[in-house]
Amino acid sequence: MAFKRSYFDGPVTSPQIVEGAVTEDKIADNAVTSAKIKDETITGADIGAGQVQTADIADGAVTQAKLGPDVSIVPLEDNAVSTAKIQDGAVITQKIANGAVTSDKIQDAGVTSTKIADGVITNAKIATNAITQSKLASNSVGASEIIAGAVGTSEIANGAVTAAKLDPAIVLGGDRFVFGTLGTPGMQSADVFYLTDISADIPYTVIDLSAWVPATAKAVLLQLGVFNQAFTSGRAFFRVRTNVDQRDSMGVGMIPGQNSMSANQGISPITASRTIEYALESVGGPWVGTLTLWITVIGYIV
Repeated sequence: MAFKRSYFDGPVTSPQIVEGAVTEDKIADNAVTSAKIKDETITGADIGAGQVQTADIADGAVTQAKLGPDVSIVPLEDNAVSTAKIQDGAVITQKIANGAVTSDKIQDAGVTSTKIADGVITNAKIATNAITQSKLASNSVGASEIIAGAVGTSEIANGAVTAAKLDPAIVLGGDRFVFGTLGTPGMQSADVFYLTDISADIPYTVIDLSAWVPATAKAVLLQLGVFNQAFTSGRAFFRVRTNVDQRDSMGVGMIPGQNSMSANQGISPITASRTIEYALESVGGPWVGTLTLWITVIGYIV
């Protein structure tokens, strides 16, 4: 029988290669790349002696257990690690011992607001005179923040102390004057004792001032006035006397041709009853006319 030889012309693919047919001699030098090596298949026997260089070892890969018995670990001497030996940024929070950062280690002005926890700045941490006016919030200083006796004359603005701010027990020059409300002359109001269409004398008559004056008042400052409705002849005198000794304390007169209004102010002593007496009298003969009379409590002395 005769045999005929056939020739194959074309690439050899994986199916044409018998398993185990590719021997070392068949592989060209440097033909096996990393991608051709199966993961975790290289053993110690595959690595030649002295072939593992420093660059081939991953950082931190050599643990103490990997060191041979002939490798000794020499402890660092105290103070052997200088600044030059420490990599920038290598000292993280975990590397710093508690309490190791002292004041000397903190850069001047290095502690900013964001570094300070809320509520940690106590009174002892604040230097004397460190809190200036600009550091205080508006309306933040109340009565409890002011030490007794700390507000002197220079701290009080001119005109800031009103009568209401004075203790009743405090007197100025022996007494204290309290302003009331001045009524409008010639007009009736709650603050004015008012009589109109008067055409004849009025004998002394008691008027009660308790609506305007407290029981502690020693004297009262009054405005006494006469308004000329129609005055034709004679002279009239409107007067007030004290309930202390029945003496006249002030008065105001009216004659024909005089201004339409005449008024006077004065102080009249009073007792706890808080009353005075008023009268309208002729002077040198009868008067003819029609008048309006008023008494205004301007203030009182306690």
